[in-house]
Amino acid sequence: MPESFENRYDLQKTIGHPGSYGQVCGAIDRKTKEAVAVKIMRKPVSTLSKRERSRAMLMRSEVMVATTIRHPCVVKFYDVVENETHVHIVMEKCNGGDLFDRIMKYGGKVPEPAAANIFGNLLRAVVHIHRERLVHGDIKLSNIMFADERDSSLRLIDFGMSQACQGGEPLREIVGTPNYQSPDVISGSYSFPSDCWSLGVVLFVMIFGFNPFDPFGNTDDTKTIHGRVLAGFNPVTKSGYGAFFPSDIPASNEVKHLIARLMTSKPCARMTALEAMNHPWVVAALTPLRQSQTVSLAPCA
Repeated sequence: MPESFENRYDLQKTIGHPGSYGQVCGAIDRKTKEAVAVKIMRKPVSTLSKRERSRAMLMRSEVMVATTIRHPCVVKFYDVVENETHVHIVMEKCNGGDLFDRIMKYGGKVPEPAAANIFGNLLRAVVHIHRERLVHGDIKLSNIMFADERDSSLRLIDFGMSQACQGGEPLREIVGTPNYQSPDVISGSYSFPSDCWSLGVVLFVMIFGFNPFDPFGNTDDTKTIHGRVLAGFNPVTKSGYGAFFPSDIPASNEVKHLIARLMTSKPCARMTALEAMNHPWVVAALTPLRQSQTVSLAPCA
């Protein structure tokens, strides 16, 4: 008989905000004495409603990811324990905060060499899951964690909205967070390029310190944000703050080119994660760090 969750793990306090379709708590593995994180998801009571059917599908997807995906830049999954009412996904506990915290430690904007180090490891994670035919569906600052204080300890987390993309058929389920969603997600027909749009938004926030589709962080109206996303990102440099490059915040032409290619409105013209990983800005900005003994560049240590 499988060991119950309660017998194996000593549940601690809630960690951060609830994720997609579940809350995350700290716990101690009684057997190994290791501190872990546990995502607790309530099983749907029925699958009659569209919402419950969607929740059941996404829960199955996250369990599948937890049992199959292994990569140094993806949060480590240790165990999946089910009972009659809940699914518990036991994973690595990340003690280095999320990407928002890391940006704040840099003073609100990340210097380009450090941003390239962080972004390069994020790209490694996304390239891997795309090769596994998975769309993450909710790439954003709070779903990018660090195992410790090193920038190289990046972990992509929360696969609660991930979906398998097989056979060339587009995905239809609208997932994600409005100011990171791509135009194709909003339109209800998307695939791997939708994650790449979100990557572009993440990189923009690291470099410029604000979200281009909610520049003042005060827009709660999803319809308004979606309108800005559907209007597209304009890769020009001008005064002000919005879905363009602000003239009063310095940034290299190379990083602007990368951001613009990732936030191209047409999915077929959008840069892939693999292409982004080989972009000159990522490669060139990492080179000085590789030569420094004071900065760890081991991929996702």
